Amino acid sequence: MCDSLVRRLVERIHREPTVDYQQEPPIRPRPPVSAAAIAEAEARLGFALPPLLRELYTRVGDGSYGPGRGLARLIEGDWSLVARAERTCVAVSADGDLAWPSRLVEVASWGCHYTSCVDCSAPPYPVWFYDHDHNCGDATPADYLYPEADSLEGWLSAWLEGVDLWTVGLKARRDG
Repeated sequence: MCDSLVRRLVERIHREPTVDYQQEPPIRPRPPVSAAAIAEAEARLGFALPPLLRELYTRVGDGSYGPGRGLARLIEGDWSLVARAERTCVAVSADGDLAWPSRLVEVASWGCHYTSCVDCSAPPYPVWFYDHDHNCGDATPADYLYPEADSLEGWLSAWLEGVDLWTVGLKARRDG
């Protein structure tokens, strides 16, 4: 299924729009990254990325396609997947803090500090909706992380099928 999903995404990003968020100039996909970039990212994270994420970054592109404002860049910039993870899961894991799950990475931004995150700890790599507005005081992850999809593959497949994932995330927040 991974190969089929990757092929569908490659076909999809050749059409406009490539993301849900519309702006001028339009957000456009970046060229894929190298295997060396994946190795660097995983070394900085201290854990392996899910196989599908590796395939997306090396075969489809270095972000800027997909749900919301698109997948984050892998390494470059303050808002890349790795930079965000270094501020969240890598930092709290090193401190022994349980405020953020140790292998949860933010993959797509919806704006206003709402993001979709992938749990990289084990298959099927579920997707969670992060609500920054509820991450304050003595809040626990249950207060600001809501289940969005059972798997990364399912989440991306739903997007390709036209499902409004922003609404799915908001519904998870209300039901959470």
